[in-house]
Amino acid sequence: MSVGNDGISGICRKRRPRSKGGVAKDEAGCYLRFRGTVTYRKLGLWGSPEAEEEYEKVRREWYAGLLTEEPSEESVTLAFLFDEFLKMAARKYRQPEIYVFKLAIHATIELFPEKKIVEFSALSFRAVRKKLMEKGASLPQPWSRQYVNRIMAALRTIFRWGISYDYTPVDVLTKIQSVPGLEVWECDDLEEREEVEDVPDWVVIRTLPYMSPVIADMVKLQRGACMRPGEVCDLRVGDIDRGGKVWVLRAKKHKTARYGAKRIVAFGPPEIEILRRRCENKGADQYIFSPREAQQERWAEMRAARKSKVQPSQVLRGEEAEADKLLRYSEKYDSHAYNRAIKYAQRKARKAGVKIPDWFPYQLRHASVTATSLEHGSETASLVAGHKSQKTTAIYEHKAETVSVRVAGDRKRWWDEK
Repeated sequence: MSVGNDGISGICRKRRPRSKGGVAKDEAGCYLRFRGTVTYRKLGLWGSPEAEEEYEKVRREWYAGLLTEEPSEESVTLAFLFDEFLKMAARKYRQPEIYVFKLAIHATIELFPEKKIVEFSALSFRAVRKKLMEKGASLPQPWSRQYVNRIMAALRTIFRWGISYDYTPVDVLTKIQSVPGLEVWECDDLEEREEVEDVPDWVVIRTLPYMSPVIADMVKLQRGACMRPGEVCDLRVGDIDRGGKVWVLRAKKHKTARYGAKRIVAFGPPEIEILRRRCENKGADQYIFSPREAQQERWAEMRAARKSKVQPSQVLRGEEAEADKLLRYSEKYDSHAYNRAIKYAQRKARKAGVKIPDWFPYQLRHASVTATSLEHGSETASLVAGHKSQKTTAIYEHKAETVSVRVAGDRKRWWDEK
């Protein structure tokens, strides 16, 4: 009996063994496709009103999602586990994290499209990792060893989540957790990720004149308030409490929200000056920093610099064309567009003869954490940055070199006689 697209078959007959009395009985039943497997549900004696009633009951429960019948661990496939996990991840994780999960899932499915979870072994885990290494090495910008380890850690997370729903046998997770992360000697084709350093303030100051006003304000705000690039891009007018001398952002969606952590960003007078100017004449749901606004400012600057007279007909056509062109631009920046705008400003600065090294937005956060740590201590820097623990702050703060240089500059000839 085939199961329909809705996941349930019609009532069907199945011959039962003869009873001791020698009378053959017909059993009524139906098939259900439930979580990747097809199971048989007994309904009663074929043709009896009880069987018909039971079948209608099963149908109602099926369409209402009330059936709790679980498949055995042996019947659950990797594809089903991944589908269920992604449904959960869409509600819990952010898009950059979901992207990493999908990289692990796609590599696994390409190698093992029909494999069941119980058949997944440590060698299977190593095979997926090898495929990711080959893929990462073939890209124009090759992946680093640390990035491949991150993808494989995401795959472990999926299997660990499956244990809570009895999809994953514990011994399968034990096997894949026994596989250590990639070491340097194992991956000659992958790059080694360089440690992210602070961007010096003088480099940022030299780059600011070559940025658009909107991007320059975003850079100033991020560096001053120790924000992540995505937090600056997602900032809306209504997200900020502007009732006191210090304005406060209490973010509802952020990187560590799933751990129950709170993300509080406080804006001082320098940041308030920027926000007050950018929030003017905007609704609560509007983004504070918008590519459309940046483009409008650019066009206004071009009109102000124009020397020839503009005809009235050109003004009318220009307004209509400008309104149409604005629709091409997004209402908000994302972290990639933000980074591209900063790279563009760096190229303009170098073309003008300014000597600056390459830097990217996340280095602003590193610089802010280090500056806060030097002035107020590591514990305060951890709270300001919104880190879950001070171990994370230790990764971001780079005060060891700064302190060492400062101490060395004050050092005197100890061997001189006093």
